[in-house]
Amino acid sequence: MQRVDASAWLSAVQAEMANGFTEFVTLIGIDNGGLQVWLRLADHDGNQAVLASNAEAGIDSLVTMLPRCAWYEREAAEMFGIRFHGHDTAPLLLSAAAALPPMRKDSLLAARQVAWPGEKEPGGVIAHRRHRPPGVSA
Repeated sequence: MQRVDASAWLSAVQAEMANGFTEFVTLIGIDNGGLQVWLRLADHDGNQAVLASNAEAGIDSLVTMLPRCAWYEREAAEMFGIRFHGHDTAPLLLSAAAALPPMRKDSLLAARQVAWPGEKEPGGVIAHRRHRPPGVSA
């Protein structure tokens, strides 16, 4: 894996493509103590190149070089809040008024805030026997 500064993102991808890594495999966003973008390219022999860059302040879009990555950039923008300069990343699923992108570690989702089923009986009484998920033996 090659770590690339955000300012050199486009030139690093162009260099890998010049080295024969012309097949787009995937682009993902990651929140790992800071927003990152990872790109995986492949050559015709199946060898792969992985590039990663910090995306806290946004990153240049690859749509002009790799048109297939448009949906991946839109997903990373919607789920992690990563800005791709030069690409209109309108939301695919969520409303534009969402407080924080749902895949960020600092995002509090409503489903994570309620008690799990079986934790309390109706009326607030603590259950004596906890429910086990399907497929878990007693």
